Amino acid sequence: MGICKKIADVLFAALLLLSGVSFAQGGSFAKSPGALIKEADRLFDRGRNLQSAIDKYEKAFEEAESEAIKYKAIFRLCQGLLSLNRYEEAAERALNIPLPKGLRLKAVILLLRKEILDGLYEYYQRNYYWKREGGNTD
Repeated sequence: MGICKKIADVLFAALLLLSGVSFAQGGSFAKSPGALIKEADRLFDRGRNLQSAIDKYEKAFEEAESEAIKYKAIFRLCQGLLSLNRYEEAAERALNIPLPKGLRLKAVILLLRKEILDGLYEYYQRNYYWKREGGNTD
């Protein structure tokens, strides 16, 4: 009977891993960073509840051990912030994270930073430059 119990425990653990759930501290179940990203992607792609998607990306970023998952989460988090016109917050997040080690991920994060800074520049130019100079925005 002892071997059946061990097999059942192993199968249960495998089921949890396959479903994207891991056992968290405190005795409760928590979703893995990969599962959080998938949920957030569904919300983000539908354009629904972007703040909830951003929160899930944030949590995935904080909990991820894999560099690829960590930087996918921050990339999508920043895209969500841009979608909500929160350029300054997106810039702060993207500029304050260390660059990844891999060349491809590094290139993606650098391009993200450029996209955010371009958007921030256009936003300020459109909304503040003309008002300060007394110009017409038409």
